[in-house]
Amino acid sequence: MTDVAQVVRFADGEGYERFMGRWSRVAGRLFLDWLSLPTGLKWLDVGCGTGAFTEILKQSSGASEITAIDPSTAQISYAQSRKRVEGIQFQVADARSMPFDDERFDAAASALVLNFIPDREKAVSEMRRVVRRGGTAAAYVWDFANRRGTSQHLHSAVRELEGPGYRPAELNAE
Repeated sequence: MTDVAQVVRFADGEGYERFMGRWSRVAGRLFLDWLSLPTGLKWLDVGCGTGAFTEILKQSSGASEITAIDPSTAQISYAQSRKRVEGIQFQVADARSMPFDDERFDAAASALVLNFIPDREKAVSEMRRVVRRGGTAAAYVWDFANRRGTSQHLHSAVRELEGPGYRPAELNAE
């Protein structure tokens, strides 16, 4: 994998929540259903942002403990201000150098974040380090490489309106 050319930071929690919160919740529910892990686990949410996935994790997993990290102080502050976060430990931390002991968690998840972390390999290595032997480290991302990000839905809708010859501008440059 190649690194992200520039570090992307999301600082406007309210704006991000309006734009991506609902997508994060829908994808998060599907992801947790797919993982189908037992209840009572100690979870780590890596790159929690506004806490949208963290809330789904709390509602769906029956976790005994949830810790959520993000490098953005603004995002952590926004996540902590939400109504359904009681009992979740939020902290500012870098996914590439987590402040946790080895094998501290039963499961770690990164929801829609790895695309934005420089040195993703290091972040995944850190997830593996902090998850106990036999535990689960899992992640999912938008498939930007195959044009399967959130914009695919917009392009599909426009294609329906414009007809079968429609091609998004970025594809016309080929």
